[in-house]
Amino acid sequence: MITVKKILDKKGTDIFKLSPEDSVMEALKIMDERNIGALAVMKGDDIYGIFSERDYTRRVYALGRDPRDIQLKEVMTRDVLYAKPEEHCEQVLYVMSKHDIRHMPVIKEDHQVLGMISIGDIAREVIEGQKVQIHNLEHYVNWAERY
Repeated sequence: MITVKKILDKKGTDIFKLSPEDSVMEALKIMDERNIGALAVMKGDDIYGIFSERDYTRRVYALGRDPRDIQLKEVMTRDVLYAKPEEHCEQVLYVMSKHDIRHMPVIKEDHQVLGMISIGDIAREVIEGQKVQIHNLEHYVNWAERY
């Protein structure tokens, strides 16, 4: 089974973060420059929330608010669900699907934020794992047919 740590090993552990007092516009600029869908809102080394494209769409754009005049703490997602590096992708995918979330920070036992994963990251790993399984099964069937 594929773990969250394996995903982070492949994609890297860069964490794009801002403070709760930073503006939504600053967050949008970083998200656009880095081509990411969410970033961590942190106070020092502690996760305080997550700001995502969905937060912007529902809490800023849809209400006609100006992103330059809004601090992240006003519109971010506060109740942060997170993954642990040793968790299996299938477990995390279940939680993300159940709670209808697309981005999740990865946090160690000591509360250190290691990175951020998306539902797309997990889907790519699961699909890759299935391709390998299919290849191995095809190889086994071809081998078994010879005997």
